[in-house]
Amino acid sequence: MRLIEKLLGLKSIIKTNPAQVEIFLWHNSNNDLCDALIRKELLFDLTQLKIYLSNTFGKISPVILRIHEPLKSEPIMLLNYYF
Repeated sequence: MRLIEKLLGLKSIIKTNPAQVEIFLWHNSNNDLCDALIRKELLFDLTQLKIYLSNTFGKISPVILRIHEPLKSEPIMLLNYYF
């Protein structure tokens, strides 16, 4: 079974110091009940986020990435992102 993972970001910034961006993990389970615990490293290209932040807000590095699980309102992880 092939699982598809994506990282989705909102085009809005939480105006704190440093600024924060909401990022959501997306997973296509292909109708699997997802009972298995699978651990693997996922790598995502953040180039589009970097371009968006630079073009829209100028140099505001770092920002905090607020990483969310699918369908969860509270982040599971906060990461400092330097660009």
